[in-house]
Formats: sequence, C-alpha cells, structure tokens
Amino acid sequence: MTPQRYEQHSESGIDEFRAALAERIGVDRYELWFERFQSPRLEEGQLVVSASDSYTLSSISRLFERTLHELLTQTGLAAERIRFRVEATVAGASAQPSTPTASTDSTRSAKPTDPRRAAGSGLRISAESAEPVERPLPLLSDVVTGPHNQMAVVAAQQVAHQPGTCSPLYIYGPTGSGKSWLLRSIAHSIFRQRAHRCLSISAEQFVTGYIEALQGSGMPSFRAKHRDVDVLLIDDVHFVAGKRATIGELINTIDRLCDTGRQVIVTSTRPPAELTELGPDLSARLGAGLVCSIDFPQGDAKRQLIERLAASKGLKIPAPIVDMMADELAGDARQLSGAVHRLIGLKLAGAEVTSVDEARRQLEDLVPIAAACVGMSEIEDAVCETFGINRELLRSSSKSRQCSQPRMLAMWLARRMTRAALSEIGDYFGGRRHSTVATAQRTVDGWLKNDRVVGTMHRSLRVTDAVRRIERRLACG
Repeated sequence: MTPQRYEQHSESGIDEFRAALAERIGVDRYELWFERFQSPRLEEGQLVVSASDSYTLSSISRLFERTLHELLTQTGLAAERIRFRVEATVAGASAQPSTPTASTDSTRSAKPTDPRRAAGSGLRISAESAEPVERPLPLLSDVVTGPHNQMAVVAAQQVAHQPGTCSPLYIYGPTGSGKSWLLRSIAHSIFRQRAHRCLSISAEQFVTGYIEALQGSGMPSFRAKHRDVDVLLIDDVHFVAGKRATIGELINTIDRLCDTGRQVIVTSTRPPAELTELGPDLSARLGAGLVCSIDFPQGDAKRQLIERLAASKGLKIPAPIVDMMADELAGDARQLSGAVHRLIGLKLAGAEVTSVDEARRQLEDLVPIAAACVGMSEIEDAVCETFGINRELLRSSSKSRQCSQPRMLAMWLARRMTRAALSEIGDYFGGRRHSTVATAQRTVDGWLKNDRVVGTMHRSLRVTDAVRRIERRLACG
C-alpha cells in the first residue's frame, strides 16, 4: 500500500489528512497505529483518534500527538480539538481503509477488548466505561496572562491577527515557562482564520528535514515547504547550535520570509545575544525583530494556572490547597501539572485530599524537585559566563572593579539560593571572612534599589539584568 491510496476525495478533508499522516510517519506505522482502528475520524468538529485499549491509546498519544497537531494546522482540517478515545468495539485487526460506514459495520462483530491489557498493570479498567481522553487545541484566549508573560502574549495576539507586523518574533524563557504552549496557541489561532498558510515545526525537525533533503529527497521541496508559507513557527531554535550548514539554510529562510513581509516566530531558552553558539549572523537576525521574555508565573497567575490545569481534568481543588501549591511549588508548568495529577490519582484511589496539611504531605516529595538545587559551583560558573571572567579571577584577592563586583554578586546569590552559612560562602570565594560576605549582601541590596550598572571593563550590565541572566542560566542547567 502507498500513501496515494489515502488520497481520495472527501468533503470533510479527512482523507487528505490521512494521506498527509501516512506520508509523514510512513505507511507501515500508519497501518499499525491508525488504520487498523479506523482512525483518525472527523466527528462533530473533532478529530477522533481511537484504540481498543488505554495502553495502545496512551502510546499513540505519546508518539503522535504533536504530529497530529502540526498536520491539523498544515491541512486546514476543520477540527477544533483532538479527542483520544478508547473504543472497546474497535476492530483492532482490521486491514480495510477506514471510512465512517466501515467503522460502524466493523464494530458490530468486533470482540471486546480484554480489560486486563489496560495500562499493562494489575489495575482492571473496563474499556466500555472508559472516559474519553480529550485534548483541546490551545488558543491565545486560553493562555494564563500575567506580568511574567504579558508582553509576549500581546505580541502573539498581534502577529496572529496580522502576520508580518513584527517579524521575526522571538520568545525566550526557561524550560516549563510555556513557550511551546504559546507557540501552538499562535499556530492554532492563525489556522482558525483560514487566511494564511502556516507551518509549525521544532528546530530538530528543521535539522532532520535538511539532512534528508541533502541525502536525496531534494532541496527544492525542502525550501518550498519552509519558504512558501505566510507564517513559519520554529520551537527551540537553540537545537541548531553547531550545525553550520543548517544555520546557513535557516538564515536564508528567515531572510526570504522577512524580506517579503511574512511572519517568523521563534522560541528558545535564552535571548539572541546570549546564543553565541548560533553565530553572529543568525543571532543578529533573531534579535532584529521583537524579542519578548517569558518567566514562570507567580502569585495570582500561578494560582489561575493550577486551577485551569485541575479544571481541564475535571478536578476542583479547594482554594487553601491551591494557595499552598502556589506558595510552595515551583512555577514550572510541568511540575504543577504533575502535582495536579498526583491529587487526581489520590482521588481515584479513594484518598481525596481535602486539607492543606494532607496536601502538603502528599506533595512533599515534589517540593525539593520544584526548588532548584543550586550549588555554589553552579552560581560561580553562571556569574563567570555572564561577565566573561574565569574562576581564578573571581576568587582572587584582587579588589579591582572587574573582580570585586561579580564576586559580591556571586556571594549575594549564594546567600539567597543556598543554605550555606556566611563563613562557608566566604571560604568558597577565596577564603574571605563572614563579615565580607555580609557586607557584599548589603552592597548588592543597595545596587538593586538603584539598578546600578555593574561588571567588568569588557561587559557591564544593569544589576537587575545581570541577576535575570544568571538565574536563566541556572534554570536552563
């Protein structure tokens, strides 16, 4: 069977979507994971992906969810969300092409799935009563907005409404701050307008596609795919670091799109000026547009995120527990999601958490993970990288500005981010007395009030900017 087998006319566009899916993942994988379950299907404006048991469905979701989202955007299929659903009567061994009629006929004679297969564990799950797994496509209106991401969200709304107004748009922030979610929200918002051609990919996919094009699939088709669009979205652009040929191709692609008034949107973990491994040409182009930062949510935004994560899973968390989670867990969306899933699991096990003390006890193992485990050596490395000096100079007895100011900032960060005593910090940074560390702490506090410029003769920064850069380096590992 070839991908052309799926290229049959359909008013709904689902056949075109299946053909694109078969071409993207390969016909053999399509038959294994989709066709034998008469999947995917279009039902009431939803793309339904089904399997005969929850274990297989979980595997499909893990392996192909991102691909499905990308193909929805590329093909323009009229689906508002993807719905993953266990169907006990799906004909798991069917080898016929899937149509709505064939799916209905095959369900009558299919054997019910053995519930013992579910999740590969001893937990018995009835496939007949299994709840559908629903994964809505994100919209910009769904993004939790606050001081941590306000500028990025406003910029995203602008380019989604009028692509090309600020290109490239560069969004950066630590892992788990919501960059990929915002990128997907932009892509889906543009797709819903049905007025622009949009391609959303990861930098890894760009690299892979470039290598495959060089090895035989052809550069003209590769360039047409990435340049004959109105909006190109690339996630985690730092992945191309060190790949000189790919960087050159990416530069030419960005130039082509921006020069013709089209939109490029890129995400990464650091601002363009700090991505020296991408080379000056690419860094300059990425920084020539609008650069926006995203950080972890705090305060009300963090509480709102926890409540939305819980509501999306059908869980209502009492306000005092939400407050405790917001105060004691990190703002990383993935860690907050893990905490919410923990509470859901406890509820399903008949041990629903109703008090703050019980919630704290059940989530206590997540708190050390949430609190960044930073040592003085990591702080030292981050300070040295930020100011362009070496460890020996930082620890030396020199009292010159280029040594003393980064050193005092390192001591201040060590006091803030570790549990080390003043004497331990002093010993680490060149055998200094504890009173020297205390003085450094007061000095840096004074710098922060006035946002003073600090640094070396080669690199000077406002102290607030320096602290943010160091914190980002520590958060990105």
